[in-house]
Formats: sequence, structure tokens, C-alpha cells
Amino acid sequence: MKTHGKLVCYADNTVCFVEGQSLDEVFASIHTDLSKIQKWLCKNNLFLNLEKTYILSHYIVNSNQSKKKKTSLCIH
Repeated sequence: MKTHGKLVCYADNTVCFVEGQSLDEVFASIHTDLSKIQKWLCKNNLFLNLEKTYILSHYIVNSNQSKKKKTSLCIH
């Protein structure tokens, strides 16, 4: 499946890593990826357990360019 983020799968767990230059960019990418994942799950008679799903937000500040920071979200 082609996604904006990187999917890492192990057993019945999947993590989707998405990064971008702004929160808006990251949220747009993750929204698109989640839609694709949801369609794939439905097609394969699977479901996303929302009780075990959460989002982690990470910010990385480049010391050489202190005003620019990279934003990423992980969905577990």
C-alpha cells in the first residue's frame, strides 16, 4: 500500500510514521493514510481497534536552523 508515512508492522501491531514541515501538512498526510488503511482493513474483513489506537506528536528542532522544526506524528 502506498502511503505518505512509513508503516512498521509487527504481529498484530502497526505504526505509521508521518513527518512534514507543519502540523497542517502532517495532519493532511495522516488523514489520507488513515483513509487508505481503513479501506484496506474493510476490504480484508479487519477493523481498527480505536481503544488501542493513539497519536504521538514529536517535534525535532534542527540546531543549525533553529527557526525551522520538523513535525512528525506516530499512530500506534
